[in-house]
This record gives sequence, structure tokens and C-alpha cells, in this order.
Amino acid sequence: MGIWILFVIGCMAGFIVFRKNKVPLNAETCWEEGRLSIIIPARNEQYNLPYLLESLQAQTFQAFEIIVVDDGSSDRTKQIAESYGVKVIANPQLPLGWTGKNWAVWNGYLQAAGELIAFMDADIRLAPHALEALVKMRGKNGGVISVVPFHHTEKWYERLALVFNVLGVFAFTSPFEKNNPMKGLYGSCILTTRKITRKLSVTKASSRNCWMI
Repeated sequence: MGIWILFVIGCMAGFIVFRKNKVPLNAETCWEEGRLSIIIPARNEQYNLPYLLESLQAQTFQAFEIIVVDDGSSDRTKQIAESYGVKVIANPQLPLGWTGKNWAVWNGYLQAAGELIAFMDADIRLAPHALEALVKMRGKNGGVISVVPFHHTEKWYERLALVFNVLGVFAFTSPFEKNNPMKGLYGSCILTTRKITRKLSVTKASSRNCWMI
């Protein structure tokens, strides 16, 4: 009984968190100047990539460039990305001390030309207004925008992941983490600037310690 009570409380808390942090569509905020580069680390994402890339093509605000970092895929990830006309780069060999996704994100950043930088997981999809809303929100608030996507499920057992998602969101939004200098970002969708990304990369010991996404 106690477990079910905690589960219900967790679901309610997750609902409140998601509602509270929803990016407004018609926010009266200023546009931010600069080209937008989107970086997508991808390993064996041949089934997910088309959904994301098609949603990016349908945006009301178009990115300057889209970079897919092929992280050693054994499927048709590279060919599918190329068929959408985006830039595809091969992730170099993983050096000691790095994790795969962080290394792919970093190498995508090194190839990017935009003043605004967005990092996106290959398994998300964007509503047509999403980039517009994110750029406006960052223009108002500055810093880094880290978005938790809605969790769409097709099979009943996939809904069980809600518990872990709620716990993950709480870890990033907890008041205990507010002043933590090493607090990470929810990595599914992040928008920031080249300047801030470079600043993060040189803080602490090395960039591998700062890319906690």
C-alpha cells in the first residue's frame, strides 16, 4: 500500500513539475540574434532519426545547420541522416576519461558554426513551434535552457519508465541542487550559446567533467 501511495505522489509531483516548466508558445520575448546549430549524437538511430529530422524541417524557426554525429552506428543511421541533407560527421575514437555521448556532443560542437547551439537526442520529436519558443525563451532568460520532453508511450510497459523520469526531473529541479556548481542538465534538449559552451568546457579540470548531460 505504501508503495502505491508513493507512486501516486510521484506521478502528481511529476505532473506539477512538467506543467510548471512548460515553455510558453506565445511568450512576449525578444528574438535572439545569431545562427542556430543543432547537434544530434546518434548511435544506431535509423528508426528514430527520420521523426526528429522531419520535425526539424517543419519548424517555424529554421536552424542554420543540423549536425548528426554518427557514434559508431552499425545500422543505416549515417545514410538516413545524409538523405535529409544534414551534415554528418563520424565520432572519433573515444579517449580515456570520456563517455560516448559526451564525446559525440563535444565533437559536434567543434564542427558547429552557429552562435546559438542546441543539443538534441535522436529519439525526440519537436512540435512545429518548438525552436521558436526555445529561442525566444533563451532571449528572455539568457543562460542555458534545458527541456524535459513529454514521454509518449505505445506499449503499456513503457509507461513504467515514468517513475524513473519523475525521479530524474526531481534530481535536476530539486532545491537542494540549486546552488550545486556541478549540477548537470537534462540532455534530451538543450539550448545555449557558443560562448557559454566554451566557458563550460574550460571550467574545472577539463571539458569531460562538465558535459553532464
